[in-house]
Amino acid sequence: MEIVFEPDLKDGEEAAALVKELSDILLSLGTCNCKMEEGSLRVDANISVNRHGEGLGTRTEVKNLNSVRALVNAIEFEVRRQIQVIEAGGVIVNETRSYDSQMKETLPMRDKEVKQDYRFMPEPNLPPLRLVDIPDEEADSALVNIAQVRQRLPELPEMKRQRLVQKFNLNIGMAILIMNTPGFLTYFESVMELLPLPSGVRVAKVLHKVAIPALSEQDIDLDSCPIPHHVFAELYKLVESDTLNLVKAHEVFILLLNGDSRNPAQIVTDKVWMKVNDDEAISTICLQILSENSAVRAKYKTTKHEKHVNKLMGAVRKATAGKYDMRKVDICLRKFLQE
Repeated sequence: MEIVFEPDLKDGEEAAALVKELSDILLSLGTCNCKMEEGSLRVDANISVNRHGEGLGTRTEVKNLNSVRALVNAIEFEVRRQIQVIEAGGVIVNETRSYDSQMKETLPMRDKEVKQDYRFMPEPNLPPLRLVDIPDEEADSALVNIAQVRQRLPELPEMKRQRLVQKFNLNIGMAILIMNTPGFLTYFESVMELLPLPSGVRVAKVLHKVAIPALSEQDIDLDSCPIPHHVFAELYKLVESDTLNLVKAHEVFILLLNGDSRNPAQIVTDKVWMKVNDDEAISTICLQILSENSAVRAKYKTTKHEKHVNKLMGAVRKATAGKYDMRKVDICLRKFLQE
C-alpha cells in the first residue's frame, strides 16, 4: 500500500506529525503494525525549496526513511543543503538521495533528469478497482461503495480525541497525550467506568503524574500495568478526597506495582501517609525551612528567581517526607518571602 500526499508541508516536524497521525489511523484500521524499525512502514520524502511568491522548486526524493527522527533530520538537512546550493548560484538537481543516519546527511543515489523506465505492466490477478460513493443505496456488487465502507470504519484517532474532549472535558493537549501514550486510553476509560464523568480531568492528571512515571521506572506501559483498574480508582479517591497528595500516591502506586496485596487505603493508614493540611503545621515547617536556609531566602529577595523557591519547596518536601499539602506550602512560603 502506497499513500501519496500533496506538497503542502513546510518542514520536518509537520512531516513527522503527519506520519504519526497516519500510523495511528492505520493501527486503528488494523491494516499495519506501523513498526518502522521492522520495515512495516517506510517513508520517501520529496523536498524542494522556493523563495516567497515563487512556485515550487526542483525536488529531490529521499528514499526509505525508517524512523520519524530520520525523517525530520533528512528533511532539515536537505532544506539547508538546497538553500546553500541556490544561494551559491547553483542549480538543484532532480535526483534520488539516501539518508545516512550516522553522518545525519543525505547522499545522492541516482538523478531523475532522464526518465526512469520502471517497466510497469498490468497485473492479471488484480482486477480493476471501481469506486462509487452512494449513501443509503446498494451499489453493484462489482463496485466498491465508499459510503458503506465509511459506515463500517472504527473510531479513528481524531474522533477519539474529540470524544475525550467532549465527554470528559479534557483540554486538547491532555487528549493528545492520552492518545500518544501506549495503553493510556484503554486504562483511563476503564478507570472512568468506575468514577463519575466530572472526575475525568483529575483522573487523567493523576495517571499522568503518578502511574506513568512509576511504570516508566520499570519499563512498563499502561497496557501491561498489573494494577487492576478498580484498585487505581481507589487510589484516586484518596487523592480526590484530599487524604493523599501526589507524592505519596506515587509511592503507594510503586508498592502496589511491586506486589503489595494491601488496598491503597490500608497502605496509607499503615504508613501514616495522610496528607497534612493544617495551616498552623504548614506555617511552622515553612518558617523552620526559611530559618535553616537563610542564604537561599536572601538570594530570592535579591533576584526573585523561581529556582530559589523551588529549592525551599524541595527542602519542605524532604523534611516532611512529602506528606504536606505542597500547594499550601507554596502559598505559605511565598507569603513569608514577601515579608
